[in-house]
Amino acid sequence: MASQRKFFVGGNWKMNGNKASIDGIIQFLNAGPLDPNTEVVVSPPAIYMECV
Repeated sequence: MASQRKFFVGGNWKMNGNKASIDGIIQFLNAGPLDPNTEVVVSPPAIYMECV
């Protein structure tokens, strides 16, 4: 049985933003309709890791 490949979408951001803007980004990504065959990865800077 052949496994189906998933699309991979990755993104990162620089040191821009604040806690409120990061919360907005995360809420937007979590609420968005995503195809189950798509894997989404977000890479925040180390100082924002606790916010994600």
